[in-house]
Amino acid sequence: PDAANYYWIDSDESDLHNYYWIDVDDFGNQVWFENNDESVGPFDIGFEFPFYGSNYSEFIISPNGWIGFGVDNTEWENTSLPSSEAPMPAILAFWDDLNPLNAESSPDMSGQVKYYSDGQKLVVSYQEIVHWGDDEPYSFQIIIHNNGVIDINYSVMDGDRTSATIGIQNEHGEIAQQVIFNDTYIHNYLGLSFNKAPDWVSIDNQN
Repeated sequence: PDAANYYWIDSDESDLHNYYWIDVDDFGNQVWFENNDESVGPFDIGFEFPFYGSNYSEFIISPNGWIGFGVDNTEWENTSLPSSEAPMPAILAFWDDLNPLNAESSPDMSGQVKYYSDGQKLVVSYQEIVHWGDDEPYSFQIIIHNNGVIDINYSVMDGDRTSATIGIQNEHGEIAQQVIFNDTYIHNYLGLSFNKAPDWVSIDNQN
């Protein structure tokens, strides 16, 4: 766990958390980016989302593979966590120099982002997004629940999988739960889940 008692597990290691995918193609709200580095929003979450000791009702969506609950961060070159240079507070599903469809008409842009909330969970789905300078797409989604659970699902990830930051970070950039930074981990059809231990539970690195 990190200093705020958040921990994570993936579908490779868990008997309870299996990979799944929520299809929002037919009813999701498509977002339009001004360029390939500036976030859009804020949008209404649809409920109060508890995250690192605060409750949030709005969120922003970055074209670079993360959602946040504060001000934008246009940095496209990812770093390790925790860091005050990284997005905060934020959920980083695949923070990298991604290049979805945008109004600036960036060269070789491709893919779109849609979101949907039913009042119990919010789904933000990145669909067939490409990396800057590459044409191999990524498809992944962030799902946040009103009980604070965070799921990240990776579908078909054809591009380079070793150049991104994955994790969560608090509003000051001093506490984070990093899963990976510029290393091998992601594969197709992988589910990742974050949760916060109850205040009466203490989890150490061995247990």
